[in-house]
Amino acid sequence: MLEGNVMKIPRRRFLRLAANTAAIPALSAIASSVVRAQPAPAQPKPATLPLAERLAAYADKLRYDDIDAATIERVKSHLIDALGCGIAAFDERPVRICRDIALAPDAEINWLSAEQSNSSLIIGDAAMVKLFRRVVPGAHPEAEMSRYLTERGFAYTPALLGEMVRVDADGTRHTLAVAQAFVRNQGDAWTWMLDWMMRVLSELSSEGDVFADGETLARVIGQRLGEMHAVLAQPSDAAAFAPERADKAVIDRWGAELETLIDAALRALEGARAGLEADAVAEADALRAARTRLVNAAHALAAKGAGTVLTRVHGDLHLGQMLVSSGDVVIIDFEGEPARPLAQRRAKTSPMRDLAGVLRSFDYACAVVRRKSREAHPHLADDRREAFLAAFQERADAAFLAGYRATAPQGESTALLRLFLIEKAAYEIAYEAANRPTWIDVPLHGLARIADTVLATHRRAAE
Repeated sequence: MLEGNVMKIPRRRFLRLAANTAAIPALSAIASSVVRAQPAPAQPKPATLPLAERLAAYADKLRYDDIDAATIERVKSHLIDALGCGIAAFDERPVRICRDIALAPDAEINWLSAEQSNSSLIIGDAAMVKLFRRVVPGAHPEAEMSRYLTERGFAYTPALLGEMVRVDADGTRHTLAVAQAFVRNQGDAWTWMLDWMMRVLSELSSEGDVFADGETLARVIGQRLGEMHAVLAQPSDAAAFAPERADKAVIDRWGAELETLIDAALRALEGARAGLEADAVAEADALRAARTRLVNAAHALAAKGAGTVLTRVHGDLHLGQMLVSSGDVVIIDFEGEPARPLAQRRAKTSPMRDLAGVLRSFDYACAVVRRKSREAHPHLADDRREAFLAAFQERADAAFLAGYRATAPQGESTALLRLFLIEKAAYEIAYEAANRPTWIDVPLHGLARIADTVLATHRRAAE
């Protein structure tokens, strides 16, 4: 049964669904080692055993369909008890500022639709448990970032309540799940922005400032991101979070990585050429002809980052990674791009990468609305639709950057922001070519626009 974006399911079906995720086999692996070393008691005592062991004691049973009702109730009660009795039940390193969680014994479990690399449970509208289906050795960025921001009082991300960890004999940690405070919300910023633009376009003849609500949200997003970056830029005794400076090796790597991405994008465009519209073909040809100049300009942009601050960042930020909550935004999902190695997802880099992700997300939102509106608003002339979308994207970008400047420690670096906009758009071209060829025009238009700006600026500087 669906309610909004939450799927409510019976407890028996919830446990069977859980058994089909990779998180449960991971727990089963723990169970095997625990059971072999020390058989799990028939009725684990909630106050004495950590959550990982309690769940592990039942992991083998969860693999079968004939789950008896008593086992279902025990697993559910142990999970609720672990959340209610304190962080030590989840992790030996408690988050100091966490409050007690009031969960009723019959708290409802809602299973959210699965993401690419995790599945989430909402328990009693008080806590969310995220189960990771890709379990890797090392500190997990979702748990690590959530813990750091929670302990430093950053209020615009869900507070970390605990972490379910497997620790190998050599001390290597494997994060299996995290528990975070539940945030009441009106959906993510991506959905909010799409719905808002579609409503405005359906009533475009109305008087007044039609951009106000969208601009306000864009500004708030910039403010909260700036505040988060300010926290991450503070001095820290934790090596994983201590800010650093971009040296020559970093600058050279940025330039080399971007050159590789540009070449990959050009190859992808050549392969997709037959399916491109005439204007897109012209843009692709112009980019190919400007390849050397664009690469040289990119290296020049990277060089301007020498000595700039490197910190931990979100790493995969877009409008879908923010919840709209009572007129504000809450930043979520610090896992980073799941396909990237863990070391890359935990690496310090320029905060401008997060800004580039949001700006590209505004571009994609306008592109989606453009396609949806053509069908939903046949009465609306194309030139009016295009005028609205172009004006909104310009105003949203400006409001977002203004909000960011108001709270970020050093504002934005124009050179690095342009560098990472090129990087993001080039990456998107290769991604769309491989996964959604009919969308390749969106990042292509974006790359063409930023390339025109960068090349014109680079040319004037050389004169």
